[in-house]
Amino acid sequence: MTTIPRSRIKSVFPLKKLFFACIFLLAVCGLFAENANSVRYVFNDGWFWAVDYEGERVYKPLDTTSLKKMESFLEDGTGFVWLKYEFEVPKTLNGRNLSIFIGNISVAAEFYLNGSLISTAGHLPPHEFFAGPSAFACNFPPFMLNTQGSNTLLIKLFVDGTGGLKNIPYLGTYNDVQAQLERVTFFSKMLNLMIAATEIIMALFYFLVFVRNTKDKEYLMWALTVFGTVCYLVPYFIDSNLLLWNSMSYLTFQKFFSSIAAFVTGFFATSFMIYFLKDKFPGNILAVRVTLLVVPVVITVFIPTNVVFVRFLPILFLFLAAQIGFAVFSIIRSFLHGKTKEVLILVSGFSPVLLGLIIDFVFQVLLENVSMPLFTVFGWELVVIFFMVILTYRFSNYRKTAEFLNAKLEWEVGERIKELKETNEKLQLEQDESKREMDLAVHVQRSFYPQVVSALNGWDMAVHFRPFAGVSGDLYDFYITGKELEGLSLFDVSGHGIAAGLITMLSKNIIFRVFNDNRKEALPAVMEKLNKNIIKAKGSIENYLVGLILRTNSDGSLELVNAGGPPPLLHSCRTDTVSPVLTDKKQFGMVGVADLPVSFQNVPFSMAGGDTVIFFTDGLTEATNPAGEEFGMERLSESLRNKDRKTADQKLAGILKDLATFIGSEPLRDDITLIVLRKQTDSDIEELEAYGELEELEEVSEIDELFDDADSLGLEMIR
Repeated sequence: MTTIPRSRIKSVFPLKKLFFACIFLLAVCGLFAENANSVRYVFNDGWFWAVDYEGERVYKPLDTTSLKKMESFLEDGTGFVWLKYEFEVPKTLNGRNLSIFIGNISVAAEFYLNGSLISTAGHLPPHEFFAGPSAFACNFPPFMLNTQGSNTLLIKLFVDGTGGLKNIPYLGTYNDVQAQLERVTFFSKMLNLMIAATEIIMALFYFLVFVRNTKDKEYLMWALTVFGTVCYLVPYFIDSNLLLWNSMSYLTFQKFFSSIAAFVTGFFATSFMIYFLKDKFPGNILAVRVTLLVVPVVITVFIPTNVVFVRFLPILFLFLAAQIGFAVFSIIRSFLHGKTKEVLILVSGFSPVLLGLIIDFVFQVLLENVSMPLFTVFGWELVVIFFMVILTYRFSNYRKTAEFLNAKLEWEVGERIKELKETNEKLQLEQDESKREMDLAVHVQRSFYPQVVSALNGWDMAVHFRPFAGVSGDLYDFYITGKELEGLSLFDVSGHGIAAGLITMLSKNIIFRVFNDNRKEALPAVMEKLNKNIIKAKGSIENYLVGLILRTNSDGSLELVNAGGPPPLLHSCRTDTVSPVLTDKKQFGMVGVADLPVSFQNVPFSMAGGDTVIFFTDGLTEATNPAGEEFGMERLSESLRNKDRKTADQKLAGILKDLATFIGSEPLRDDITLIVLRKQTDSDIEELEAYGELEELEEVSEIDELFDDADSLGLEMIR
């Protein structure tokens, strides 16, 4: 009887998936970035505080940094503190629907505007309960706000061991406050809720795996660890208005979810690590570990007040540190006994949560930035995912081994046929996975590119970005400081597909860093530094870049350096002429090719009000119609000169419409990126001020109609 060889086990967690997952998370975070153009009146300096007692309250000045820890102002650490802030509505907010953003509250509060109650957060004594992880805002009728004089915001804050405002309040428009409310609540609550829901499913999965194979206790320990984690996360996603907590005091809630859940989770996590390493301890060590669990739990149960709980919790966590010490000892002993692979897997798996602890210590403790999300929670979710893969792999491997050893020769023949079928199915799955990864790459790449505002610092801008093969080889970026446009870049990477797309994401960060770090350097020198950095970063990859960098100067002039890209076209409003922006000096070379001589030249030029300059990649001018004719520079210039198109959006939509009409049914064969940069005139600004939002909406409506025309011809635009 022939010996049946073992099959080689392929990885179930390719590095490519991890790469795209990390980029996707960064892109999601970018979606929640605050709008720099929002008009806000931030309540910074000018706070006052007073304790709550019978008689007139005496308010004292309060530093803004103390808003987060108001418990230090009460002798016994519990009670009410009144916070007062007087303000006048700025002219920029007059006549608009306003709200006050408060943010996260600890523990509970009532909010008064000019003496009237406008909102509450949490529950005040005698049935006090914390406000929860959601952010809060105060919405009120317009008549309650004095737009011509002083207004007073009073906050009756209940403090119990801890208490304060985690964010600095501000007065803003209703839409801006609601958007900020959603951003803060997403990170402080919704993200934790999604993580907890995922972990409940994972805990059930691990438990079912243990039921199938009760010899491997690490599955049970990890299921209990994950479930304990969910309990510990409850304060980070449960709101105080749920009926479930009406019969539970705030102190009991804190004891169970913020203390006992942590000790139980630490106990099972330590047990998991010991079982994972196949390490063994004598019975008396288990008794010590159980004692380290029971003692802090019992102490927690008998703590009389929340103030005592807050003060004792760091001391009680020393028991948790001692518990984890047994896991560290087991790791060291296993490493010395030659279990290097298992130790490396375990340490690698827990590294995200260790990194999260360090980051949280820096932000939450050292910098006292309690408004930041808890990175330990995110790190722990990565740990859960990591060990889900590892434990699933182990279980699958054990099962296959058992089936393999019990197989007979007749089964082997059938197994070989089955393997062929599985191989075919796997190939199909890999093809499907490749398509999904391509779709993800497209989404991630587009998330990396800026969404251009219509007007900025006297500039009217619009951009169109259309990949040829899902992932584009074009890259562009705008360099903006506050409301000042410092410059832009546009490059075209050789090749198409994921390879070119990865080079764009690699190069985009390098270009951004080099441009911002060398703002006082001559622009040709900046391009040379950029060339060297990209050559070094991409190594032996053969792709190269052609394109340009534009920089705006404080005197209103512009300058650019072009490294092999199509020359921009400048339309003069005064002479109604279109001319390429070129230099008569000798220049040559491209970006990203090692040992290739280059000579980059500076091209200074100026623009008057109403002038327009367009930047584009060669996919635009080289697009062909069914007869094989190219769209070309001449047609592009004529389209740019069209006098009916005033704004940047209209010019962009018009060029794309002319392009779509020209190519007809002929498909595009290259990436296309088009940037329209128009210098605003004084009349543009006066018109915006005169007609206001209604006129702006009408203009946008007209532009959208042009966009719809271009889209109907197969063109996709990003504005």
